[in-house]
Amino acid sequence: MLTNIRQITVNEYHQMAEMGIFHPEERLELISGQIIKMAARGTAHEAAITRIQRIFNQHLGDKVLIRTQSQIKHQGIIAKNLKQLQDKILWSSLN
Repeated sequence: MLTNIRQITVNEYHQMAEMGIFHPEERLELISGQIIKMAARGTAHEAAITRIQRIFNQHLGDKVLIRTQSQIKHQGIIAKNLKQLQDKILWSSLN
């Protein structure tokens, strides 16, 4: 188990990309300070995105702007409510 992990910032991630550290065709994303290889898009991926977007639309409607497959950057504002939203989405998808 790794115990001394240094997370990187969004700015550091962008600097790394500008310096050419990543291969141009490599699909990566920064999640919680860690660089993660993105899953390949395919039928199962697209179906999951469509289902999740439908659940968001049903429960949130015009209260929020839903951006599918777009980058997001947050400063922790939504992080405290993320668990509640995940629980609601899971509950909705099971019913």
